[in-house]
Amino acid sequence: MRYLSKDQYKFLQEELAYSRNQDILSQEQADKILDLYAIKPGLSFVRVMLVIGAILVGLGILSFIASNWDELTKLVKYLIIVGMFLGFIAAGYSMSEKYPKTSRSFLYMALITYGAGIFLIGQIFNFGGHFTQAFLLWAIGVLPTALLMRDKLVFLFAQLLLLIYTLGSIGTAGFAYGILLIPAGYYFARLIPAHFIAFFNNLLSIAAVIYLGEFSKVEPVLTVLLLFILGNIAFYKLQDIYRLQGILLFCITGFILTFPDIWNAWQLASFNTEISIVFSIGYILYMLWLVKKEHFIPLIFVCITIFRYYVDLTYDFMPKSFVFISGGVLLLLFGYYIERRRRKVARS
Repeated sequence: MRYLSKDQYKFLQEELAYSRNQDILSQEQADKILDLYAIKPGLSFVRVMLVIGAILVGLGILSFIASNWDELTKLVKYLIIVGMFLGFIAAGYSMSEKYPKTSRSFLYMALITYGAGIFLIGQIFNFGGHFTQAFLLWAIGVLPTALLMRDKLVFLFAQLLLLIYTLGSIGTAGFAYGILLIPAGYYFARLIPAHFIAFFNNLLSIAAVIYLGEFSKVEPVLTVLLLFILGNIAFYKLQDIYRLQGILLFCITGFILTFPDIWNAWQLASFNTEISIVFSIGYILYMLWLVKKEHFIPLIFVCITIFRYYVDLTYDFMPKSFVFISGGVLLLLFGYYIERRRRKVARS
């Protein structure tokens, strides 16, 4: 079964009806084709209300506890946290059959309580360690729940926790073993395909590459070049969201490589300006070639790169008011050109 939006499903019905009228398909064949598709379920208003309610209740209870934290003994604090967590779990389980959406809300409150409990218990018993370890422990608790319940929202939350952990681990001592959990995201994406899950999986992988580059003391230019190459591979070899993220990745990393300071490695520091200019010329030509292939995103980065060089060359020796006015005019011209280009592509 494949899911389509309402407009896509309606378009498919109209095309199949046209094919029947032209005697290309029989009624039975059209029905069989239509049975392969279904309208993609939209957001449930009830579920949105319950999710927001669960988040507010969880945060409210924890805020109340935190405000009276000093007046409670360590044992009472610990029992309150554990009691809230187990209470939400029990309530969710008891309502799972009759009221599944409300049951999920109690699950969300339990996960919020679990994470907040990690931080609060750390304060109670004065546990040391970097703050990212708490996010890792939180993610370790959330991930199995997401896989068991096959809940996209819970898994998205786990991905955000891992992203905070990975980025926060940059520059810290010791290896961030939590990045070994990233493959679980791709396994989940195979179970329940969703573009936003794939997007955050790739974002986590990019963060892991940056972290590993810093941890291994690799020159930043090598890390950026690696991401530039990986972006090109994803753009040319993969499909859907991977292709979109690929073009964004090599456009962004290519723009970073136009700055001279990124080339301050090994014996390149003496020629960093020349190398950045040569790369910038090649980068702009490459972007223009992609624009010719009717890709819109590279056009934006061509404009950004040209504008950066304009500011670098004029800011120091031209009157500041003229720099801003002429820069604004340049951006307006870029905007006009982009809009004109998009209209041309739309007409074609």
